[in-house]
Amino acid sequence: MALLLGEAMTVGEAAEVLEVSTKQVQNLGRRGELVYVARGLLDAASVRAYRARRQGRHTRPWSGWTAWAAISMLAGIEPGWLGQPQLSRLRGRLRSMGPADLVAATRARATTRRFAGHEAAVRRLRGDDGVVPGRPLPGLVRTDGSDGLEAYVMGEGLAALVDRRGLQEGPEGQIVLHVIETPGAGGGTGFSLGLVEHFMARDILPPLDAAVSDDPRERGVASDMLRELLDNYRADA
Repeated sequence: MALLLGEAMTVGEAAEVLEVSTKQVQNLGRRGELVYVARGLLDAASVRAYRARRQGRHTRPWSGWTAWAAISMLAGIEPGWLGQPQLSRLRGRLRSMGPADLVAATRARATTRRFAGHEAAVRRLRGDDGVVPGRPLPGLVRTDGSDGLEAYVMGEGLAALVDRRGLQEGPEGQIVLHVIETPGAGGGTGFSLGLVEHFMARDILPPLDAAVSDDPRERGVASDMLRELLDNYRADA
């Protein structure tokens, strides 16, 4: 699902595409949800990906804590970081959701950042304990090249990881890291990178990531997988 870079658009053009104000576009850029390639210019692929994550909806996404709780519940694991009233409301929302709603609601689960690194660094990152590499959807082969990587990492370990692997942040990097910045992650709540790895292996994160792909076939498979996940959740609820 890694974004292909190269095409750029102005802040004004991005505002038109996203149907928001230029100030909102600037705020999205400052938060790292859109990628700047130069002063006043945004990477068009990051704008399209944000639009896809939002799924045409202007409602605010869930917080990172709530997004990961929803993902945990879809995996059949009771999240220990939300209270029972919050869990009850979340169960109700999941029962009434479709795939597009789920993609839009969980988009704040991580912040996407892009880095460049040597091929050897990419190989080492794939085996790093602090990294959960992404997985292709069943029956599909990734088209982003063998020298790239898309993965999840915890925010508190990012600086050390970047230093250890000699990475350089930049819009043309071949390494896409989804940085989890959930406050208090770990801390006795039961949330950990190991849990993220479980969500990846259970084919819950792969379709959420692929749902914003530029490839319509990949988006279609992702939507079908998410619909099945939600149907199974409703059947078991």
